[in-house]
Amino acid sequence: MKKLSFIGLALLASAAATPAWSNTLTFDGDICGPAGDGACSNFSRIGQNYGDVAGVVDVVYYNRAVTPASADTSLSFWDANYSHLTTVAWGGSSDGVGRAEIFLNPVGGGGITLLGLDLGAYPNSDRSTQLSIFTGAGVELFATPQFTVLGATPSSFTINLFSQDGIRIQWGPSSYNAGIDNVSFSVGAPVPEPETYAFVAAGLVLVGAVTRRRRAQA
Repeated sequence: MKKLSFIGLALLASAAATPAWSNTLTFDGDICGPAGDGACSNFSRIGQNYGDVAGVVDVVYYNRAVTPASADTSLSFWDANYSHLTTVAWGGSSDGVGRAEIFLNPVGGGGITLLGLDLGAYPNSDRSTQLSIFTGAGVELFATPQFTVLGATPSSFTINLFSQDGIRIQWGPSSYNAGIDNVSFSVGAPVPEPETYAFVAAGLVLVGAVTRRRRAQA
């Protein structure tokens, strides 16, 4: 009886575990310039410390239209109207070449769960792009085919993918006219799906039934 009860409580504790920390990158505020504490205007570079939390997560922005792609290239800021999104990040080059990347690196361990994001198109235009999600080591977790981001409405994605060594978000080949916003993620153990709670609840009911049967037989 004690062993069964312990297993049930352990399952419940595991399912109830919550992420240590969560955030949504909205790209608003004074986040531009080398120190990431300056006012932004269109074409400003986003500071590499935007989204960072010491000992928890390091957020790195790459413009892969620049060779070699490195953190000092960063991504750029735009204030409004990417499919009616406000304050987005974009990359690439004016000829429509080059992917953009955001790397969510869990420096304190625990992994990253990417929850969702929005992609928008340059004002008054429809743009073709592709979204790919990789682990920190570059293993592909998810990829869309080429699709059109409509200027009238953003393309919203619910992702819910976990990687122990971080998440790399890439979009392109044109990230110049496709911007990203509302990048939602958590750091720590992944949040269980509702069906996980249902499974645990069913297990605890079974534990209770077995316990009652043993008591009746005693």
